[in-house]
Amino acid sequence: MKVQDVMYVGIGSLLLAKDRFEKELDRIAGKGKEGRAELERFIERARDRAEKEFAGRADEFRTRFRDEVSELGLATKKDLEDLKATLKGA
Repeated sequence: MKVQDVMYVGIGSLLLAKDRFEKELDRIAGKGKEGRAELERFIERARDRAEKEFAGRADEFRTRFRDEVSELGLATKKDLEDLKATLKGA
């Protein structure tokens, strides 16, 4: 899977999640005071799950991104630093 594909899937997933989240918020908002407590629990669960998912997938994303950068032949920060050092020495 290419970086662009990963980005599209990520953005699409976020938009789907946003729609679902908004529907759930609308449902909870209609419950008045008891809905507020439910809303706070819902937000807390959503945040906790997002943090866990991100922590579990951050390394995977970094690895895939590095592979794509390497495959595309893009210069890395280290490549640019090495080039600057070479040019200063010349």
